Amino acid sequence: HKYQFVAADIFEWIKDNTEQFDIIFIDPPTFSNSKKFQGTFDVQRDHAALINRAMNRLTTGGVLYFSNNFTRFELDEQLTERYEVTDITHQTIGFDYNIKKPIHQSFEIRHR
Repeated sequence: HKYQFVAADIFEWIKDNTEQFDIIFIDPPTFSNSKKFQGTFDVQRDHAALINRAMNRLTTGGVLYFSNNFTRFELDEQLTERYEVTDITHQTIGFDYNIKKPIHQSFEIRHR
């Protein structure tokens, strides 16, 4: 198996890449205006476009894991209509991490 880690403007990289992947992990920053990348990124504003583009590179039986640390994050409703989405937040926080509100949100996303 081949594993690849890429540091790039994801919108540019995924547009130019035609490979298909069985597993995709996306854990973007809440906000970024890095000079290395074009424009700004806001996880609430841009997550649907990011996930849709990544899903174009996911194999039929593959799984995309999306996680973010924005405490007021709300997953775009069109994603739950288009894909099979499971909230796995509580499975990704250690059992000994005693908090009432999760520190992040995580989702498992698959093609229908």
